[in-house]
Amino acid sequence: MGLDVHAVRFVLSSARAGTDFSRTVMIGRQSLHVDARTLRRLLEESGHEHANAETILREAGGYAEPLFKLLGAKVVDSLDASDFESATLVHDLNRPIPTDLHERFTAVVDSGSLEHVFDFPTAVANCMHLAAPNGHVMLITPTNNLMGHGFYQFSPDLLYRVFANENGYEVESMVVFESRPRAPWYAVGDPKELRQRVELRNSWETYLAMRGRRTHVVELFANAPQQSDYAAAWSGSPFVYQPSVLRRTAQRLIPGFVRRAIRRGYGSSSYERVR
Repeated sequence: MGLDVHAVRFVLSSARAGTDFSRTVMIGRQSLHVDARTLRRLLEESGHEHANAETILREAGGYAEPLFKLLGAKVVDSLDASDFESATLVHDLNRPIPTDLHERFTAVVDSGSLEHVFDFPTAVANCMHLAAPNGHVMLITPTNNLMGHGFYQFSPDLLYRVFANENGYEVESMVVFESRPRAPWYAVGDPKELRQRVELRNSWETYLAMRGRRTHVVELFANAPQQSDYAAAWSGSPFVYQPSVLRRTAQRLIPGFVRRAIRRGYGSSSYERVR
């Protein structure tokens, strides 16, 4: 569990977008997986020219509390299933959190925990319950080429359907990026709005970063989320996109190196380069 260069950049970009970090909880005590030079560059890019990267990395033994304090946090808690990394709140996310933790935090940050929790619906609901109205949940999570890393890899459609209006949330930002330090970011569209599946076939470990805002408090998952294209088909309004014989034939005929170049460019209306 930890914040690498992309996760740190996403947290900093969320701060610039107005996320309130005054009461922050980390899902798992997050480490900072960047060196001082990289952290200094990221802070300067975000307008923190005078921040001391070395102090931030040293102050809490490499954990992320000092970074969140720089962003205005008065409280920084961490929630984990055990106290082996000195989490301030010990609770197994496979079980519902106590109600006294509901709506307690303005920012909930997970960079690499939820994929390791067997009962994902309960775990993600716990994260959503932690956020106060107008608070944010930020998830940085595996989406492709990470089989065996955890129990799960997650699709954009899942996160869009979970952090939806019927559950009291809206997705403010979702980007995809490969694990290479200087890999570009691509904004990820909502399959329900695009009326096509958002798919990816590539050769690198790839992550989604999502920021969702809690707009109102309602019962979570009163109706179980359904995959967009199936829900549309059941309502009599199927998606326009279907894998075609022509597409499958082209995949067989186009040389592999060309297909890989296309895939690395994310050549789809589902993605738009943002960085």
